[in-house]
Amino acid sequence: MPNNIKNWLAAAFVVSGLLSQSVVAEDLERTLQRDYDGYLRPLFAHFYRNPELSMMENKTAARLATELREAGIITVGTFGSYCNKPRA
Repeated sequence: MPNNIKNWLAAAFVVSGLLSQSVVAEDLERTLQRDYDGYLRPLFAHFYRNPELSMMENKTAARLATELREAGIITVGTFGSYCNKPRA
């Protein structure tokens, strides 16, 4: 195969890879935006509309524990609660 054809094929391969990465990145961006708009934005709005005092975020901790469990992450014990006992 002549060198100019090899160079052309190599360039076409690189360009096609770059274009496919661009398409994947755009698709990923749309997917992330859709997830944010449909789920995270309302969750953040909930926390914003229902503030709790610092170190007393019991409802926030409970909601986060529920969200994590629903996502398949196991939470143990008193997730998000605070303890004023000194560490040993």
